[in-house]
Amino acid sequence: MKIECLRSHVMSGNNTYPIYIGFAKAEDIAKVAMAPAFTRETPNRQIAENISNQPVADWQRPIDLERVGGIAETFNNTGGLMPNPVLLSNNAFYDGVKIAPKHVHTFATNTYEVDINEDTAPDQKSLWILDGQHRIFGLSKSAQKDNLVPIVLLLSEAAGGYTSPGLAKIFAQVTTAAKKLDELHNEWLTYAFELERYSPTRQSSLQTKQAFATVVELCRTPEWEGMANPFFNQVQFNETVPVSPKFGGFAFRCNVLSDLLLRSYFLVSSAVPHRKPAEVAQEIARAYQSLHQIVQNPETSVFFGSPAKQQSIVQEAFAVSAIDNGEPDFVMSSPFANARRPCEIGLRGLRAGFAAAARPHGGGHDRTLLVVHDEALNQLMRQSIFGTEDRQNALAEYERLMNTLEQTRFSVLLLNARYLESIKVTHPRFFRGA
Repeated sequence: MKIECLRSHVMSGNNTYPIYIGFAKAEDIAKVAMAPAFTRETPNRQIAENISNQPVADWQRPIDLERVGGIAETFNNTGGLMPNPVLLSNNAFYDGVKIAPKHVHTFATNTYEVDINEDTAPDQKSLWILDGQHRIFGLSKSAQKDNLVPIVLLLSEAAGGYTSPGLAKIFAQVTTAAKKLDELHNEWLTYAFELERYSPTRQSSLQTKQAFATVVELCRTPEWEGMANPFFNQVQFNETVPVSPKFGGFAFRCNVLSDLLLRSYFLVSSAVPHRKPAEVAQEIARAYQSLHQIVQNPETSVFFGSPAKQQSIVQEAFAVSAIDNGEPDFVMSSPFANARRPCEIGLRGLRAGFAAAARPHGGGHDRTLLVVHDEALNQLMRQSIFGTEDRQNALAEYERLMNTLEQTRFSVLLLNARYLESIKVTHPRFFRGA
């Protein structure tokens, strides 16, 4: 397939970007171009594996067949017109495009002939569709399939070229204006191509990448040292593929777990270097498995029970506490510790923060604190203080709230404390902004 094109170059910084503009039939474009998209059925582990390698495979959103059908129907000789151009590029995995100046007899022209290989496998076509996949496949199934469609081709050449991250950034820019990416897709796309908060120019980008890399390893690694990984394929990267880790509970979305690890581990200063992402992932998996071994009646627990029994805040707190930060000044002699190694989890910093918060308040006195936290809004909704003589009232109020509030949304805690300021150190999530 050959397309006659005009060519220009865009200069930006030290980069030169060649741009070709031409026309082609929708039906012909559909034969030589594809969207590098994952599907609604793509396993979470496959997405995690894809974004661990360069060039990244299958990074566009799934094609919406209903939308394709709607376009085909709308433009099936109804008098309608869709004149906006389609954006195409080289396929990063296949070299199927040749470019040559066009000559008439022996005279050069101002146009170029783009020769596109049509003899390719269905899953490896010569061109990528960066913007317009629904338009192309919809028009190719309509009565307008033979009409010419304006196209813009971003094709690398000796004078300049495009990288996979650059093409992904262009895709993210043009698609956001039309229809925003879903939350999970946007997170792993920006990670894979070092965009937005993962860009090397952003503050804390290294720690942000390490946190997400940990989540990637947790989802894509089948086993560690003979132990089957209970989170293999069970961290959610695909919005339409739900997860259920081996023992129940802990059904993390990739962005939620990454943010949790970032703020609770990788951004926390330590006297020793932070562990590598694969090591952190392994610690979380081992701790989860060991916890299931020692929890009595796991099917009714806040960790592994039914959705009505589970409390995400408790699961998140456990996941973070499972990370061994390499500070061996405290060893727990409990069944859990014996099951997974001593829990060396940064208690030095926790103790120091607790003591610093308690110091200005002298001896303090015993009190009971009732806390209600809204998980959807991520904010403290209620904080009630009871004296020692009112603990029965505190317990009654706790039971009332547990029976009336929606447990999947609200976390209710009853805490005995001598220093209320120190509770903010040991339970920081409940008091963020308080």
